[in-house]
Amino acid sequence: MITAGNGQGSAEFLGRGQPAIGLVILDVMMPSQTGYETCRFLRRKFALI
Repeated sequence: MITAGNGQGSAEFLGRGQPAIGLVILDVMMPSQTGYETCRFLRRKFALI
């Protein structure tokens, strides 16, 4: 299990490419980006998650 403090942090972590991630669980209320915004970003950039 890997955790990130906010949506931007999770996107930066996933952008590094290691390790491969198959599932992301988001909180709707997060600092800097909502879970919805983060989900939209991740689906555009990482379609296989």
